[in-house]
Amino acid sequence: MDKLTERIITCDVLIVGGGIAGLMAAIKASDFDVNVVVVDKQNIERSGCAGVGCDHFQVYIPEIHGPSIDPYLGIGDLEDEDIVRTIWTESSKILKLWEDFGIPVKPRGEFEFVGHRKPGYPGFMIKYEGQNQKRILMKEAQKRGIEVINRVMVHELLVNNGRIAGAVGVSTREPEVYVFLAKSIFLGNAYNLIERLYPSIVGGILFNTDNNPSNTGDGQISAYRAGAEVTGAEFIRRHRGVRYFCRCGQGTWIGIITDAYGNEFIPPYLGKPNRITGPPLLTQEAAESVWKSGRGPIYLDGRGMSEDDLQYMMWGLMNEGNSALVDYMRSEGIDPRTTRIEWGMYGYKSQLHVRVTSKCETTIPGLYCEYPRHDIAATSAERKWAPTFMADITAAAVSGWIGGEEAAKYARSTELTDIEIIRKQIDRTKQMYHEILNRKAPYIRWQDANIALNQIMIDYAGDIRAETTLRAGLKHIKRFKNKFARFAYAENMHELMRCLEVLNLFDIAELTFIAMAERKESRGYHFRIDFPKPNPQLAKLLIMKKANGQITLRWENPRRIKGGMC
Repeated sequence: MDKLTERIITCDVLIVGGGIAGLMAAIKASDFDVNVVVVDKQNIERSGCAGVGCDHFQVYIPEIHGPSIDPYLGIGDLEDEDIVRTIWTESSKILKLWEDFGIPVKPRGEFEFVGHRKPGYPGFMIKYEGQNQKRILMKEAQKRGIEVINRVMVHELLVNNGRIAGAVGVSTREPEVYVFLAKSIFLGNAYNLIERLYPSIVGGILFNTDNNPSNTGDGQISAYRAGAEVTGAEFIRRHRGVRYFCRCGQGTWIGIITDAYGNEFIPPYLGKPNRITGPPLLTQEAAESVWKSGRGPIYLDGRGMSEDDLQYMMWGLMNEGNSALVDYMRSEGIDPRTTRIEWGMYGYKSQLHVRVTSKCETTIPGLYCEYPRHDIAATSAERKWAPTFMADITAAAVSGWIGGEEAAKYARSTELTDIEIIRKQIDRTKQMYHEILNRKAPYIRWQDANIALNQIMIDYAGDIRAETTLRAGLKHIKRFKNKFARFAYAENMHELMRCLEVLNLFDIAELTFIAMAERKESRGYHFRIDFPKPNPQLAKLLIMKKANGQITLRWENPRRIKGGMC
């Protein structure tokens, strides 16, 4: 490819990622009389984790749950209390806003607290009709005149004198480089659980993931390269659901979890399918125990559920974005009332995220980012079945709303950076794109590099992690990262995007190995065979930052509220 055309886009607030957080940020920012642009490497109508739907929203409603969240709230070891409290105190306002936008949060007339709960626990997860929520939010953005640029991947952030100045990205279809000059940026793509770092449960099929396979940590790692602090690299987690057919929505199913002999092995034991609670959460430890004792496979057993429950479950699965799975079950004549569904764990994904305040501020002035959505250190078995459990879409919506306002206020207080001041950063990035598109043999295709990365990660930082394996894996990652940087080749702009994703994943892999080696303990999702117990002195966040080209590390206590102040 001979030449890439440069397109310059100027705005007050740039929203990177048009998912739930990004669109909420854009809508809120537009209230402050600023020019807002949303850019997404997919199409915002169906991009992000919730692009194909969601059927559950976790919410605290004082009129229903009581005047205080405190009796139910659990703050995880590595959670910032101010963020957790903000999510839950603002959640009902966001839900009301969604209802006003036209998202069916009461599809049957009242709030339904169904699924994702234990017997005897109050419900915090409402069932709603979210299959087309992105389309509704997109229309709200269009009403406000917000400019949307689809199919452009933002790859690098631009910084001048320590503050944000803009971003550089590439079209995934046309030979165009986009240069965004912005007074502030909100990253709505910086706490998606990172896919394609580890292999899919079906080896070699890169895109068989439960979350969006394009969630490759672009926001997290671009912020890190720009100088923002990140954390959580050492914590990797797994989801669970229909075996081999990786999809979210395990809490939508109705049934019990059993071994091959029909015995329940995860408390609380339900005895029969329960629509209100949903199935217990399968953990990696429980799954391994069943298989190693010769009692596998593991099943989701919904036999005995009523016709009404079946239809309710299928409606929920469709709204959770599982239309392909539902269609397959119907085409194969699979009836959950008479057939057990094989159940299992999925592949690992990274929980790396940008360190933020409750106002979504990063350590770079002018750069804002969505909240983390889980207690990164707690496994499913360790969490309370309460508002600390799994904020997911609620955290995205709340932090988007807050972050959009903060980004707009900052933009109104500053000026754009002259493009000539950051021209060297732009040209250096453009040169990298040109080299990948015009490289001659020998070269490496992105698919091969991605599979090689997966193999290194699962072999050296998978189920068995120790000092020796982590150091060896880090050495392999650095070597292959440098090799792919020299020999990466793309035939077209779409492949260029994939090459950039894999290069991002290699950067994330390096941080993962370093963080896992540094945390010399086992805690929640992080397990070290040579340090099998938690170290109370390490109940802290490991903060990572790039400074002068080097990776710096420090430990920091999570924020706690004292006397009403954080």
